[in-house]
Amino acid sequence: MHPTRNARVRRSSALGLLALALGAGAPVLRAQAPPSAPRATIVRAARLIDGVSDAVRQSHALLVEGDRILAVGPATEVARRAPAGAVELDLGDATLLPGLIDAHTHLLLQGDITQQDYDEQLLKESTPYRTIRATVAARTALLNGFTT
Repeated sequence: MHPTRNARVRRSSALGLLALALGAGAPVLRAQAPPSAPRATIVRAARLIDGVSDAVRQSHALLVEGDRILAVGPATEVARRAPAGAVELDLGDATLLPGLIDAHTHLLLQGDITQQDYDEQLLKESTPYRTIRATVAARTALLNGFTT
């Protein structure tokens, strides 16, 4: 192949790849549906500890909309306050602890720690690795209901 033609082919190919790469990163414009209102959910369980009273409450419920607790109280009152179409979730014999804060947690220490495990994790594992593990532990806690 002729040297000048070869250079043109390489330049043409490079420009084609550049155009393809730039096009791949271009935003795709799509009609988006308006965000829907958060779904309301009534959560019931056998017991509720509200942190206000010393007594464990019976026949109480929560009204949750999106990620917010809107009401806590006797199940009949909470049901009256719920919007039409609210979903009901009965947790049976469980105990609800709305607003529970886990005030003592070790996201950077994993497992049932012995002194040897502690030394291994604290002194020998890299900070980036421990941070990744802590992120997974934080996500697990969040999915288990701990939000603060």
